[in-house]
Amino acid sequence: MDNYLIKKYCKEFQDLRLKIDPYMKTRLGLHQKKSFIRTDQYCIYCAPIELSFTGGSVLVVLKEHELKILSNDANLQKRLHFEFKENIYLPVNRAAFYIRIDAIEAVPMDISIDAWIIKLKFSSPPVIYKEILVNIFLDKKKYLDIYNDEKLRKKYVDRIMLKEICIKDHAMVNQENIAIVKISISKVFLLIDRTGYFQSPNAHLEIFGKEQSFFVDGICVKNHQVPKLPGYELAEINIEYSHYLVETLYPFLLNNIISTDPVIAR
Repeated sequence: MDNYLIKKYCKEFQDLRLKIDPYMKTRLGLHQKKSFIRTDQYCIYCAPIELSFTGGSVLVVLKEHELKILSNDANLQKRLHFEFKENIYLPVNRAAFYIRIDAIEAVPMDISIDAWIIKLKFSSPPVIYKEILVNIFLDKKKYLDIYNDEKLRKKYVDRIMLKEICIKDHAMVNQENIAIVKISISKVFLLIDRTGYFQSPNAHLEIFGKEQSFFVDGICVKNHQVPKLPGYELAEINIEYSHYLVETLYPFLLNNIISTDPVIAR
């Protein structure tokens, strides 16, 4: 892609953020052991959580005094290193590069194990990094159109069909495995065994694909009674856009006759 198009799309997608979950790491060919922050004295391994054209967030494990040195020393040169294996978004077979870090802000994640989320501000990231993000966001734009298709949003895949498309029939919610009854590109129904399981309407789900899991955020909008299963309810959850889910379900939704009734437990 030439520089003119990269600049054009960087401007168009400047507000977008890319969440890095296990699926996206695999899709990007991101070499986890080659992700680190380098200074003159330190090499700090990190796990990227979110990336954009101007910055990102990474997970690190550091003692508090080490973190203060990293955050407060304005004269300390800091660079973020990534290495990518061959993937559909990369314009070359493989790539490794540094991104200069302008600023760092630390947010505690789990003090008991010295885990911190580090928010980074980038300075002049390399063109190849920008091109990777541009290619991902162009792909996302295509799948967002599918996600917003009202006809497709009304089609559901049940537990039996899930096996055919290599998605497991359960989701991890609050460290518990919950059965998936039906799922679409914008909604999922989970079988729960007690009223009020979702104390908050916000839901954070981990769904498992064939080789890796992916994360989906949503809002629980209603609980449905299941007459055939006393003591159980169906939690209806509107889910946000998930690249993996739309990409995986889309071919199946086009080529199969699928139930449009979301509240039938098999």
